[in-house]
Amino acid sequence: MSKIIIDDDFLDKDNKDFINHIVLGNNFPFYPRTKIVSVGPESNEYNGFFTHIILNPADDRINSPHHPFFKSILYSFTEKHKLKYKWLYRAAVNLTYNNGIKDRSPIHVDHSFPHRQLLVYLNDPQDKEAKTFILDKKKKKVLKEITPKQYRGVFFPSLPHYHIMPKFGERMVFVITFK
Repeated sequence: MSKIIIDDDFLDKDNKDFINHIVLGNNFPFYPRTKIVSVGPESNEYNGFFTHIILNPADDRINSPHHPFFKSILYSFTEKHKLKYKWLYRAAVNLTYNNGIKDRSPIHVDHSFPHRQLLVYLNDPQDKEAKTFILDKKKKKVLKEITPKQYRGVFFPSLPHYHIMPKFGERMVFVITFK
């Protein structure tokens, strides 16, 4: 399936409450990272941000007690859109901000093998220009420009993409890749 799906209404009240009180609360841990991708030439680009790794792609290990909740988000989206998944590759919550170094993330594809992914905006970023851009395989044409909005889900296949770093405030996104 190669289509891009954007959905603003797939999370239920319990999902939204968990996001608002746990993920956006004061006790949800984030850790600094310097690289947003680990494959390709983009992996050498510094791009400081914070992350909460849920499923570690390096060793296929669950790394967060919140794994069941985030897997349920994927389930809600895939059930609504009649999508199937067999395997989870990576899951994380990424928090980006104006780090004073980069205006945008590198153009990248999350893995060197075919996959699909779901992005879910967890907060409502103050900077609405901190958009996500999905490109064609040759990285020449923008297929979709997505404005961040809390609870918005964006599904797409393994296509090059990047996002604009917020000039102010934070941008918090759940990212999950799967087969």
